[in-house]
Amino acid sequence: MDRAIIEQELKAVISGKLKQIRADNDHSIEKMAEETDLEYTAFYNIYSGRNLPRLPTLIQISQTYAIPMEFWFRNITELKPPEKKENIHRSGLELDILRVFARLDAVTRDVILKILKGYIRKPKYDIK
Repeated sequence: MDRAIIEQELKAVISGKLKQIRADNDHSIEKMAEETDLEYTAFYNIYSGRNLPRLPTLIQISQTYAIPMEFWFRNITELKPPEKKENIHRSGLELDILRVFARLDAVTRDVILKILKGYIRKPKYDIK
């Protein structure tokens, strides 16, 4: 999974959990920043999902609200890995064709491509 995607997902998960804590405790963002002994700006950037908190910051928030550390990571297994692109395995014949094709001049390549594309198109008449 791409690191940037993971960070975005983690920011969203942690931000959502901070909002849950805020709602459960009926606190303002300022009050939460004060209680956790974090600067308002730093706390707000984590709360809004702009920044990913460092581990000591999560520990500090967890201790303040008596939340187990697993709370932050509970939904991480739900992060969906991106779909893998199909691995392209080329047979020896395909590689040989590509090598020969690469050595051809541009005009010859164009002619061969037109011929090959003609074979791909559906035939106008079904011959049985």
